[in-house]
Amino acid sequence: MWQTVLRGYVPDLWTGNYFTRLLPLRRYFQPRDNFNSGYVGDHETLSYGTTTVIDCCHNIRAPAYADAVIEGLRESGIRHVFTYSFMSELPDAFDSEVARFADAQRVFERFDDARSRTTVNFGIESVGTVNVGGQLALARWAQRAAFT
Repeated sequence: MWQTVLRGYVPDLWTGNYFTRLLPLRRYFQPRDNFNSGYVGDHETLSYGTTTVIDCCHNIRAPAYADAVIEGLRESGIRHVFTYSFMSELPDAFDSEVARFADAQRVFERFDDARSRTTVNFGIESVGTVNVGGQLALARWAQRAAFT
């Protein structure tokens, strides 16, 4: 959903421009932009009759980014699975991978609620990433926590 406000900005997106022209635009986003993108994208989705979305958010450059997009999702009223992705434009505002993992855990503990419209999952950066094992361990922890 974070890409909603960029629709139409990069022509011929699927001819290789996604990674070279669209994803680099993340560095200009502020948390409020993530909120606006989620909010607008979800209202558009609802207008077409879709009532549940998976937001694979790979634009979490600092702690406030995930919170902002989840608030936009919540305010839209759509049921959503927010996927906290570890793929981010670097450099980001996290001091270390440990700080990013702590933020991901905080987001899960704060927002994941089976009784609400919000579910939180995690997305690994990429197979072959230096610490994909740590990312998978966090995802497994969240899965166990959700069912206890």
